Amino acid sequence: MAISQGEIQERLIARARDDAEFRAHLLADPKEAIEKLTGVTVPAAFRVEVHEESSTSFHLVLPPDSRLSEAEMAQVFGGIGSWNDSHSAQGI
Repeated sequence: MAISQGEIQERLIARARDDAEFRAHLLADPKEAIEKLTGVTVPAAFRVEVHEESSTSFHLVLPPDSRLSEAEMAQVFGGIGSWNDSHSAQGI
């Protein structure tokens, strides 16, 4: 069973909500924090940005440009959109 990007995101948010040290690590070095939690190395070419909302700001994340072909989308998200069962045993 594959784990979706959404499920991984939910787990990251839950951990950051409950663990201040993990939250600080996620903000400072997202790739390393993700690897620490999941055991999965985020590819160097893949950029991860973590933003913290406040009472005076909010962040809007737009989906990928729908003008990309399926092949282009696969290149953009190759291997990141879901992870296989081997990672679910690691608590992600």
